[in-house]
Amino acid sequence: GRPGWAHIRRVVAAMAVLTAMASPTVALASGPGEAWTIGQWVRRSAAPDDSITVPYTHANVVEASGLRPAYPYLWSLPIRTLDPHLATLTAVLDAPHGPTWVVIWDHPRTWNLDRRDQLQRALHEHYRMVARICRHPVWLRSDTSRTLATLPTDCGGGAL
Repeated sequence: GRPGWAHIRRVVAAMAVLTAMASPTVALASGPGEAWTIGQWVRRSAAPDDSITVPYTHANVVEASGLRPAYPYLWSLPIRTLDPHLATLTAVLDAPHGPTWVVIWDHPRTWNLDRRDQLQRALHEHYRMVARICRHPVWLRSDTSRTLATLPTDCGGGAL
């Protein structure tokens, strides 16, 4: 090999080892994160048969809530390719037994998906905002009543 490459390889290997060792410590020190905080709050506020939707992203909120997802696309790529006009999403929200909970993580017009404001219309027609946690609105189905858990005092390492 060329002179100096052995040294570069050793530096790169050392950085990889250091990163692998430091990452878990940094993750623990920064707390569980906003998605976990929001999902756990929903879990504590929900009934066992409730369902949840987080349009566009953050399936980890759904996972932390322990609730069944009411919308089949939990990530942005399937939504952008399989439901780009939000027909399925709005049908789910408009359904008589739509999701109990909706957490808005991304702005409704992200990726230019909600050009006709159908997500906003469905939310305002069938849901009421019951909390804002870590700057993210949490909506509850209007025809549903739940005893809401105490709001978190931090966002798992971030600000409210």
